[in-house]
Amino acid sequence: MKKGFVLLGLLLIFVITFDTYIFNTAYSKDGQLPTSVTNEGKPIKGGILKVALVKDEPFQGVFLAELYENRYDGMIMGYASNSIFEVDGDFLINDEGIASMKVNRDENKVTIKIREGVRWSDGEPLKIEDLILPYEIIAHPDYTGVRYDTEFKNILGVEKYHKGEAKSISGIRKIDDHTLEIRFKQLSPAIFSGGDGLWTYAAPSHQ
Repeated sequence: MKKGFVLLGLLLIFVITFDTYIFNTAYSKDGQLPTSVTNEGKPIKGGILKVALVKDEPFQGVFLAELYENRYDGMIMGYASNSIFEVDGDFLINDEGIASMKVNRDENKVTIKIREGVRWSDGEPLKIEDLILPYEIIAHPDYTGVRYDTEFKNILGVEKYHKGEAKSISGIRKIDDHTLEIRFKQLSPAIFSGGDGLWTYAAPSHQ
């Protein structure tokens, strides 16, 4: 009986090893997957990128960063993100994106400015309300998603808003049409990589 198990084990090891070899050599002559790909020629104006995902059940189709909880929805949204910040090689927020950020550690305050002339795909201009809306979605009393967590509660006034004790989040304030101020209970170095409760996406308030 033990001999049979040993033979079966060796057979499984052979099959897995052979399949892995076939997979690797199918993509690269030396058995290694390429780390980068270069495409020659000019980009096609108005071209369509077609992406296929293998899945044996329907997509949930919740294509909003504040609400989705399915990794397939997240993969699809990766091709068209509502992210307002760009990050550098160390994954720290810089000033190259749709929005820039200034951090005041002494006052536990972050000031966000959005660029002028930025528009949604339907032509509507990006506005400060589009940066506030995600916080209101996640902190809403009816929200049961995973993003209302301990870190998100670091924003002043979020818990009262979630309990229905306030009509707005006291720690979030519109300064002008292009400037937003967010106050936190405390700040750490994580704020520079989108932590401490900072939300890094916009949501279309006009919809």
